[in-house]
Amino acid sequence: MAVIDASYVLYSTKTTANYKRLRTEIFQKTIDIEAEKINKIIAENDAAEDDIIQKLLSIKPTQNSSVILYAPDKDQIFSDEYSPNYGNFSFSYTDFTFSMNPDFTYNNQKYKRFVHFMDNGWLLFVQIPENEMFTQVTRQNIIFSTIMEISFVLLLVLVFFIISIFINAPIKSLTQNVSQIALGNLDMKIDINSKDEIGQLAKTFNKMTSDLKKSIDENVHEREEKKRITTELSIAREIQLNFLKNDFFEFHQRDEFDIFADMAAAKEVGGDLYDFFLIDNDNLAVVIADVSGKGIPASLFMVRTKTLINNISYNKNPKEVLEAVNKNLCENNEACIFVTAIFGVYNVKTGKFAFVNAGHNPPLLKKKDGFFEYINTKPQIVLAVMKDTEYKEEEIILGKGDTLYFYTDGVTEAMNSEKELFGEDRLKDALNKYRSSYPNDLIYNIKNEVNNFTEGAEQSDDIAMLALRINEDNQTEKQITVDAEIKQLNRVLNFITAELKKTDYEPEIQNKIEMASEEIFTNIAGYAYADEGGKVKIAVSVIDGIKITFEDNGKPFNPAEHPDPDLEKPIKDREIGGLGLFLVKQVMDEVEYTRENDKNILKILKK
Repeated sequence: MAVIDASYVLYSTKTTANYKRLRTEIFQKTIDIEAEKINKIIAENDAAEDDIIQKLLSIKPTQNSSVILYAPDKDQIFSDEYSPNYGNFSFSYTDFTFSMNPDFTYNNQKYKRFVHFMDNGWLLFVQIPENEMFTQVTRQNIIFSTIMEISFVLLLVLVFFIISIFINAPIKSLTQNVSQIALGNLDMKIDINSKDEIGQLAKTFNKMTSDLKKSIDENVHEREEKKRITTELSIAREIQLNFLKNDFFEFHQRDEFDIFADMAAAKEVGGDLYDFFLIDNDNLAVVIADVSGKGIPASLFMVRTKTLINNISYNKNPKEVLEAVNKNLCENNEACIFVTAIFGVYNVKTGKFAFVNAGHNPPLLKKKDGFFEYINTKPQIVLAVMKDTEYKEEEIILGKGDTLYFYTDGVTEAMNSEKELFGEDRLKDALNKYRSSYPNDLIYNIKNEVNNFTEGAEQSDDIAMLALRINEDNQTEKQITVDAEIKQLNRVLNFITAELKKTDYEPEIQNKIEMASEEIFTNIAGYAYADEGGKVKIAVSVIDGIKITFEDNGKPFNPAEHPDPDLEKPIKDREIGGLGLFLVKQVMDEVEYTRENDKNILKILKK
């Protein structure tokens, strides 16, 4: 018997129960059809039992199903097979109807019973094991599930390969290339040309790398250019500083006066100017000037101004000098740069200081036993503005012990972080604080006062200072005060060397004295104040020999009591230290130490 196949509805039904119900209906329909065929055979031919049984066999739907035909009129049961279960037995119609339940269990096997009432009053029973009813469907389900699982796996593999080819591979390539870029290989190009987000990301990285490389190249070029300019400006600064007078030896040889000057540019080069030079043996020319603006233009105009003053000043008074300089500066001055200046001449015999003030800050004067006060001078028209300007000359008399201080407006206009100016009053107070100092110390101390006031704020303008002190006849020594720092060593040695050159000592002796002085200052700078810092005062007298005095407020230390090293011992067996002090004792004729008012006072003498 061919059973209508219902497997196609397997996944169209919502539940297994629905499917089983449908499957059962199909079996019943199939049996009904086959039974109608048997009805025709019986009606037409009055078939024999063998034919009926043979036909029953053809109805059998599954291997273990059973087919029974009950003929009440004959009180017989026909079966598709002989079985003790179906042997020749008879039962009433009533008894039979009692067992027409569609579901029953036999030998622990569930059966499904199908019944068909035939036209001649016979009953057709088909009893099928449930597991055989759905065997084909189960098998088809297994096959279908297997196919679905294989298809799913194949789909996953396909998706994996698609993702690997179109997503993972580009991402991996992108990651590797970006890693190379991160290592600094800016020539790396990411070769991903897809139009998706990864392709867009690759294009973005390529553009970023290209822009970054271009920026770095430009930055390197800019740094190289800036380095070149900085180097050139540094050279220009050295030239300018060398152009300004920084060798004071010639003037330290003069007993009539002591002079010192300093300039600090706001940029690499500046426009402030100082100068001093001997017109002849009795006349000292002094210049302080401030060119408008800062930087290279100001520095070039400063050089021009200084050169003109030097070339014109001989055999002329200050009035004539500045009038001539002004005419020259007015020529070809399209940039409209101007100069404020004071030019004066000091006569060492008369004490007269004649000067002209071309729009500059007034200097300060300290009389011998007095305080610094501003000179009452009326500024006149600045240089390089009006070609035919006529200047008026002023004069003061400088006595023994007097000090004259010049400065540019970079001192009084120095500004701290609160935008407060140093000012003229602070300058005068600072000068009076150090009024007994010599020019070298005076300028050094004023610089420190300005720096302490500005508290590290950027210098806004060039600063130039010049101090002139008229020595007294009975002056026997010169002195400076410096910070107890190694970086001040050159300044100390320059000061001592300048004084030594006034003597008749052989150069070899002078060198030894310089070595002894260097050793003493180095020890003070390294050990006197530990990390606190302090000052060292050095005084030099060249009367009746050479006497150099070192004074500091550091911890007590008497070098005279320090034992001399045993030079007979091998170097590896000697105690560390002591050779420098031993050298001092060997070079100098006398070494004297005292401790007074919490100060170390060390005097060395060469007769």
